[in-house]
Parts: sequence; C-alpha cells; structure tokens
Amino acid sequence: GELISVDLRTGRCHLAARAPGTSYAFSIDPAATGAVVSGPQIGVWSVPFDAHGRPRQLVASLSARALLLDDRGDRFYAAENRVKARILRAEVTPLHVDIDVFARGLHSPRALLRDPAGGLLVAEAFGSGRVVRTRGVRPPVVLFENLGRPVDLAGRDETAQRLIVADA
Repeated sequence: GELISVDLRTGRCHLAARAPGTSYAFSIDPAATGAVVSGPQIGVWSVPFDAHGRPRQLVASLSARALLLDDRGDRFYAAENRVKARILRAEVTPLHVDIDVFARGLHSPRALLRDPAGGLLVAEAFGSGRVVRTRGVRPPVVLFENLGRPVDLAGRDETAQRLIVADA
C-alpha cells in the first residue's frame, strides 16, 4: 500500500503516501498533491502525498482493479475487480461520495484511459485480451482484440493517435 516517489535525476526514493493495505490501482490528482488508491479489502481511499493530511476512505465496499481521476480531481472512475464488471463514476465532495454506473458489460478490466472522442478506453484481460471504448451504459465497442493479457494503457502523443498497450 505504499506509493514511492523517485527522483529520476538522482535515483533517490522516499515514501510519498501510504494506503491502509495492499493496493492494486492508483491515480494521481491533477495538482499532484495526492492520489486515489484501491485494493482488495480496503475499498477506495484518498491519500495525500508527503504527510499533508490524513488518508480518507471514500468507498468501503469497492475493490477497483483500475482507477482514473478526471482533470478536476473531484471525480474518479473505478473498474470493478471481477470478470463481469462495471465502471463506476464517483463524484467526491468534502462530505460524501456520489456513485453511479458509467459503463457495463466489461470483462476483467485492468486499465482506464481517457478517450479523446469522449468516454474511456478500457484494457480487458479476459479471454484473448482486448481494448474497448465505453461511452455511458451502452455496450462497449471493441477496438482491438487478441492482445494477450493487457494490463495497462498509455497515450503515445498529444494528437491521441497512438496507444501503447502493456501486455503481461
């Protein structure tokens, strides 16, 4: 459950934040002052970096395999850690968290990335492995198949014309 900060110039490492248990997924907020973290049996937590505040449990009953904070930092998307999964969208306020279903019909989602066309791109590790596009509760659209076991996604360039898929 530790997030380690590494200075790429010097190679020095220090503890940036600590979650209250094993972590599967995290996403850093836009201001880089903290992250949301999830793992088995801990739910989803907001953890500040460098001891600037206390960790706060946002959702107790959700184990997310992939997380993505939006550009404002007050909403996150969480892919459920199961074979037949949903992506939940959570709005975070100081007093509570509102959750709704953003997408359904996913199979072992492992990574989330903002889609320049709207919605999210999702790497699925079930079956032959695929990347799908989600836009709300409509069925996901398959973009690529037979990818093995994709575990992460990244945009390659600012034009959003290239996608890198990490295969386990």
